[in-house]
Amino acid sequence: MNSSSANPLLPFLDKLFGRIDYERQVPDSAKNFDLSKMRDLMKRLGNPENSTSVIHVAGTKGKGSVCVMLGAALSAAGMKTGVYTSPHLETIHQRMAVDGHLITDDQMVAAFQRIDTKIQEFDKTLAAEGKQPVSFFEYTTAMAFDFFAAENCDAIVLETGLGGRLDSTNVCQPEVCIITNISRDHTRILGDTLEKIAAEKAGIIKAGVPVISGVTDSPSREVIENVAKERGGVFYLRNQAFEISANGSAEAFSFQMNVGEKKTQIADLKLKMPGGHQRNNSSLAIAALMLLREKGWAIPDTAIRAGLAKASLPGRIEIIGSAPTVLMDMAHNPASVQALAEMLQEELPAWKQANQRILVFGTTRDKDCQRMLERIVPLFDRVIFTKYKNNPRGLSVAKLVKLAEPVIADCQAAGKTIRVETNEEPVGAWQRATAVPYEQNFICVAGSAFLIAEVRPTVLEFLERG
Repeated sequence: MNSSSANPLLPFLDKLFGRIDYERQVPDSAKNFDLSKMRDLMKRLGNPENSTSVIHVAGTKGKGSVCVMLGAALSAAGMKTGVYTSPHLETIHQRMAVDGHLITDDQMVAAFQRIDTKIQEFDKTLAAEGKQPVSFFEYTTAMAFDFFAAENCDAIVLETGLGGRLDSTNVCQPEVCIITNISRDHTRILGDTLEKIAAEKAGIIKAGVPVISGVTDSPSREVIENVAKERGGVFYLRNQAFEISANGSAEAFSFQMNVGEKKTQIADLKLKMPGGHQRNNSSLAIAALMLLREKGWAIPDTAIRAGLAKASLPGRIEIIGSAPTVLMDMAHNPASVQALAEMLQEELPAWKQANQRILVFGTTRDKDCQRMLERIVPLFDRVIFTKYKNNPRGLSVAKLVKLAEPVIADCQAAGKTIRVETNEEPVGAWQRATAVPYEQNFICVAGSAFLIAEVRPTVLEFLERG
């Protein structure tokens, strides 16, 4: 990416970041989401979403990991593959990649030049009708479709942003739909019960399109299965239609699936991304690849193995360095914090063997922070609370300390002392974590994608210095 002060991309980005951004300020209800507006926009752009085959992925957590696994496997199979994920960490370029290569400044400028005038004209039409202009996410989604079409991609892997039914990505007509899991998140928008949230996620299911589901708990499972049946799509449920099993070592595993009367098995699979939840995520990606293979896509087992061994996402249980060991994870709700905690306790020797375990934690106001703290705080010796700065949704440090008090008290009653510290600046919190002898320490930065985005460059620089 270019760094010149005369970078022609910057004026476009300034205008884009000035648009309504529901990632930074989540509205109180779904009334701000209107898929018909996105359909009208795509029509004005020549419907680039119809230019190639799409795999559409929704879910409360894990969907980004599933997307990069799919993208890596399809690229390894020789298909030019675009992957669209959100949110980004350090740079907007991280939302769009082709065969693992992020969109460049020049490619992004070209995309802006193709679509910006048309979007501004559409904004005027919307204003005349008393409607909101194209939002940040609608714009970036439209850009992604345009970019992948311009690159002549053979396939696109598409992650929903929020929910599914009204999400901007839901203008596509996919080859297969994947729903990773369901837990309570964004309840003001998606509903206050698991059934309502499941129904919103299931909104990506299209007529006659097969559905891969990792949602195994009732009542969410039945909601998704019923929508699939109503729309004539074959439903494939994890641990029923397909499953994974240990393959003789802690790292390797096998995949088994029944498609009609055919039984498929792939052995000796390994992931770059650690954790049992990532193995479950991989099973969804592999199942989708099997269905695409049934449709005639040339996806050999070797490509699947290569893709899974390569796929990674910055900030998703990202382990870097060893002196100290540093783990960064966008654990943003109780379910993702639970997955992180299980991985630490069951699969990470560096955490078990550390002299001191340090947590840097910051999260968002609209999350179930109490449950997150109950699960993660007892696993550490020091906890440093902070608040990210580049998003107004951050929860205050004082509130975090207050919510943690009963957790700390319970730990103390059980004989475990946890030192609580605070720093209003995320980088300052990181510096506190490394201010003591650190070679054998374990430092975990978690709680929000926005926190990871602010800390990650400093962490990488620190570790590069050694």
